[in-house]
Amino acid sequence: MHKTAWSKTGSSVPSDRIRPIHKQAPSNSKGKGKQLLLEPPKSKETRRLETLLRALRDSRGSDRDQKGGCFCQAREHTLSPYSPLCNSCGLILCSINLPQYVCPHCASPVVTAVVRDSIMIKLESQISETIAQEKRDREKKLEEARQAAGAFPTLTGQTERSSGISPSLNSNQPHKVLSLNSTTKKVTLSSYTTTPISSRPSSGAESEEEEPIRVLPPPTEVVHSKRQVDCSRPWENLTNSGIEYIPLARVDGQPQGSSKNTRKSRGGKKKGI
Repeated sequence: MHKTAWSKTGSSVPSDRIRPIHKQAPSNSKGKGKQLLLEPPKSKETRRLETLLRALRDSRGSDRDQKGGCFCQAREHTLSPYSPLCNSCGLILCSINLPQYVCPHCASPVVTAVVRDSIMIKLESQISETIAQEKRDREKKLEEARQAAGAFPTLTGQTERSSGISPSLNSNQPHKVLSLNSTTKKVTLSSYTTTPISSRPSSGAESEEEEPIRVLPPPTEVVHSKRQVDCSRPWENLTNSGIEYIPLARVDGQPQGSSKNTRKSRGGKKKGI
């Protein structure tokens, strides 16, 4: 047999007439069942708690809020449940001032290492409780949907995951109803199919969280007048000299000081009569 350069074993010259053989990776049949059991998306509250917990773990204790914090002193927002007061300068901190940042006024840490660990433990318990409550709410809604569709109620603790079937696969399956006609005494078998209503995807404006209004810090310089106080007018407004007194107008449109003259004129007319 005549041998060529590409017919030798281990040759580096490929042939354009010989199709390359690609080995397919063995498919895992068990992975298909796992793909059907996708976890539901996390709620807004769960994502907020997880973000705060992650930020506390990565905090170095000297990070400053890039947005400047908030100086409303709990007048515009609620009081911070984690660090309500700065131990260095005494600034009242609202919920906008997160515990992983330093004080927006004096740049001192608002929580110690012990307090940070206790907050992290509290956040972990809140996350687990929130996820468990959301799971119970989902199971309750599924049970209400089954009862509304005419299905038999499931046992306590039995969910769709225990059967290994995704809830979306059972929504399109028809269910049969037996009805008895009281006149003809005949049994009628009817089939019904429930069409799931697809939820509208949230728009970008709805998905984005609204940025809270932050109160800016007070000015560094105190506004005051540079003029000297006049002894004859100790209560003079030195910051604004263009103030003019405007008397209150009466209902009849006459000046306020003309009330005495009107009374005298009325009294004189009465005496003359």
